[in-house]
Amino acid sequence: MKRYLYILRHAKSSWGEPEKSDADRALKPKGIADIRSVAGKIGAKAMSVELILSSHANRAIHTAVLFADTAAISLNRIVIYPGIYLADVEGLVQLVSEVDSGVSSLMLVGHNPSVTLLANRFLHEPVNEIPTSGLAILQFQADSWNNISKSTLVDSFTVFP
Repeated sequence: MKRYLYILRHAKSSWGEPEKSDADRALKPKGIADIRSVAGKIGAKAMSVELILSSHANRAIHTAVLFADTAAISLNRIVIYPGIYLADVEGLVQLVSEVDSGVSSLMLVGHNPSVTLLANRFLHEPVNEIPTSGLAILQFQADSWNNISKSTLVDSFTVFP
C-alpha cells in the first residue's frame, strides 16, 4: 500500500511581540502568502491528505488551517497534537509510527530542526534545511506507518516558497 507523508514546517512567524510566549507567536504576512503559495503549487495532490497532525503553537495551527483552506482540505482533518512542539526526531518518528494504518496520507506540521531531521531520516538525498512554509512529500510502499523507512521510500519531492 502506498503511504504519503507530508512534512510541513510552519510559516514565517513574527518576533515583533516580545511579551508573547514562543508558542503564541503569530504569522507574518509573508508567512501567510508563502504557505498559500506552497499549498497552491501542489494543488489537487494535497486533497488526498486524510489527517493533519499539528503542533499546538499558534503559528503551526495557523499554517495548518491556511494550508488546508487553500488546498480544499476539510478543517476537521486537523488534529492538534501538543507533543509535536518540543519533539525531537525520535518523538516525531514514534508519533508517525502510531498513526492508524487505515490512514494512507498524513501531514505533520511542526518546527525545525525536527521536521528537517524527520525528512532526512527517510530521504536518499538529504536537504540542508526545510525553510518556513517548506514542504517535503514522501511516498512509501508500506503496509503500515510503523514500517516506513528509507528502504520503503519510492518517491519524494520538496516544495519551498
